[in-house]
Formats: sequence, C-alpha cells, structure tokens
Amino acid sequence: MKHRAEHQRNIAFDLIRIRNMGGDIADYFVENEPIIIYGLDFLAKEIFSLVREKANVVCFIDRSHDREIFQGIPVYSLDNSQIQDVVNLYSDIKVVITIMHDWKTIEKEVASKLKNAVPVSIYNITSWIKLNRMEIFKGKQRLARDIIGEIVEDRETDINKIVLVGTAYTDLLSMLMLSEWENTLYIAERFFPKKVVDKLAEYNIPCFYEEEAGEFYDICYVIAEYAQKRNISIYGHDHMLLSQAFLENSISVIEDGDVNYKAERAKKYIRILDDNYVYYPFGYSDYVKEVILTDMMDIPQEISQKVVKINPAELWTLKTEKEKKELSDIFLFPYSEIINLVNEGKTILFLTEPYTKLKGRKSIAVEKQISLFKEILASYDSEKVIIKPHPSDDVDYEKLMPEYSVIPKQFPIQMLKWTRIKLEKIVMLWGHTCMYTFQDEYEIDVYKDILEKYGIVF
Repeated sequence: MKHRAEHQRNIAFDLIRIRNMGGDIADYFVENEPIIIYGLDFLAKEIFSLVREKANVVCFIDRSHDREIFQGIPVYSLDNSQIQDVVNLYSDIKVVITIMHDWKTIEKEVASKLKNAVPVSIYNITSWIKLNRMEIFKGKQRLARDIIGEIVEDRETDINKIVLVGTAYTDLLSMLMLSEWENTLYIAERFFPKKVVDKLAEYNIPCFYEEEAGEFYDICYVIAEYAQKRNISIYGHDHMLLSQAFLENSISVIEDGDVNYKAERAKKYIRILDDNYVYYPFGYSDYVKEVILTDMMDIPQEISQKVVKINPAELWTLKTEKEKKELSDIFLFPYSEIINLVNEGKTILFLTEPYTKLKGRKSIAVEKQISLFKEILASYDSEKVIIKPHPSDDVDYEKLMPEYSVIPKQFPIQMLKWTRIKLEKIVMLWGHTCMYTFQDEYEIDVYKDILEKYGIVF
C-alpha cells in the first residue's frame, strides 16, 4: 500500500540520516528503561537492534506473531492476556509504535487495553533526537527551533495558527489576511526564499525551514498531531511533501497561483492518506472546507462552494504604515527603488522566465535565453525598460544585459499591483501566471510565437 510504504521509507531514511550524522535513537531512553516495541517488521527489528544495548526491551506486540520468540524476546498480540501481566510489572512503560500508517488507531488500542502503557510514536523519538542530540538545526531559525522543542515535548506554546508555504506569494497573502504574526508558526519547504526566512526572524516571526526534502517529515507529523489536539488552524499549501502530515487537519488552502483554478491540472497531484483516501490537493479534497482565492480567474465548479475571495489590494490598505514597511522589508520588495526608476521614466517592466532551468530537452542555454530576451526587448526603448527576473532565474542580467535596469527577483510580483505603482506596460512570456494578475491593471504585451523559434514549446 502506497501510504504504508511512504511511512516506512521515510522512517528508514531518518534512521540512516540520524546514524550518518552521528546520532543514536537509543539516547531517547534512560539506561535500562523498560520498553515494548509495537511491530515486528524490518523497521521494528532495526529499531530493536539500535536500542537494545541501552533500553530493556521486555516484549514485542504483533498480532501475526503471537506467542513467538524473537532473539530471546517474547512476542504477544494486543489481545493476549499475558501482555498485561508484563505491563503490570512496571509503574509505566513506553510502547514504541513503529507502524505509523495506523498510528492513531494503535495509540487508542494500546492506551485502552494496557494499563500503565504510554504509547510513543517513532516519529516522536526521531524528532526528539534531531532536536536534542544532533546539529541538524544548526543554522536554522532559533525561535522556530525553540517552539518546536516545546511542541515535541507536548508543552503549551503561544502558537495559534500554522501556515504551510512553498512560495513567498502565498506567505504574503497569509500575512495580509492574518494578524498576530508572532503567534503563527510558518513551515516552509526548501524552495522557499531563504532570505525571507531570515527576514521573518528579524521580526520575531517563527519560520521552520527545510533545506533537504523530507528532513523534517517526522517532525511535521508531531506538529500536526499537536495542532489537532489543540484545534490550531492550519493554512497554506496542501500539495507539498511537508503538507502530507497535515492533510487530515483540514487545511484552509491559500492560493498558490493559476493551478488552483485548473481542476484537471490540480488533480494530477494526488496523495494517498493513511486510510487509503485519495486526496486531491489545491483545495479539491473533501477534507478541505475553505479555499482562499484572489479571484484572478474563473473559479472551478468543483470548489465554488468553499471558496472565500480576498482582495489583496484592499487588505494592503488596511495594514498600518508600520505593517506595510515590515511586509515590504520581509518580502524584499524594493518599493523606493522602483518608484525612483519610474520617476526617471522607466515604466516598462519585463518579466523573465527561467528557460535555462526547464527539465530535459526543453531547457536552453543561457546565451540562447539572452538572445531571446534581447530580440523581444528590441521593440522597446532600453531607457524605459526595467527587468524583473523570475524567482527561479539565476542569469546575471546586470552583466549580460547591462543596457537595462534590473531589480531584485525574490519579491512577489503581485506587490506592484497591490501598491498601485504607475507602470506604462508589462512585457512577459507566454504561460506567465501574471497575465491573469495584471490584465485589469496594466497594458500587457505577451510573446508566444517567438518561443517556438528558440525551441521552447508548450
């Protein structure tokens, strides 16, 4: 089953990661601490081998191997009365649950059938090790690390909202909508701009940031369970790997771009939940009760009943001047720089696309991309053009196209519209989401036919 295999794979990856970084999950236990291991598959056996020298494994629980012996340790099913006799020997005893695809059911069964037993998931153990015995958080935001430390210990925090983000655009929308930023935990995947994470730290806004795919898969499940117990609201993206842990929390999905408006495209990102439920992200799942959109395109019928429309420009005007300055700084929006360029007569904005980073044969060389952009911009007065690189575009335009002014790439381009900057025209390539964003605000020149000449076909 896909969902079970995904949990097993990620637990295995974590055990390897912890070992390779010098960690030891046995450190979670005190010397000779009595424990029970729930499960007897290859992962349970591996965990046993890792902790047996420190902890006292008194038995295993596995319904398929009741009354068997594994390396001198008895195995019982949960329904075997003998296991209660074992548990009764201790005032309390941890039951390490290694089968995570059915964790909630197993936790309830263990707690109800075994007095003195304390169910502990393997995710709690690996999370604790990462936080307390390893340098995996070195270089991460200290504020977020401290909050997650409290969460892993199941202690109360001031967090009342969690926002899952993969783009600065969605993060900005959430901050326009929500208040009490300092009481919101932002969880960002590896493609999120690191500079924005650093800026959030400057304003004491906690942001938990992964730099490697799946490195905090376990911690996200611990956070999700913590949020469920306390009815903490979850906002943001539901299509990312790190979102997987939160899907049953009923995420209030926030717009990521045009994909939210394209049902067939969105449904290609399916997930399989632990109960075998097929989850369609971008708001198309029955688990999602609210989809927050800016109304940039026609809203699909499939989600129309749960859509909440927001107007970012109006939300911007409702922010205090202090908040506007903070948002501009956090999201690296060079407002003053752009205003100065506009005042100098530079009123044509060209938005690049990262064609050098397309997958496979669709990718083109930097020199070819520069030739493409120069051919497009030859139709305009270079003294009036500003180049805004795509956030994923790493080409050095200041060096390769020095005749044009270049502004920073990382800020959400929609801020130009929301702050009413007076541009004459926006020039862009075909397929750019910004066609929908700016179509009612600025004159737009869109180039499509020229792309085929350069081997770019959509």
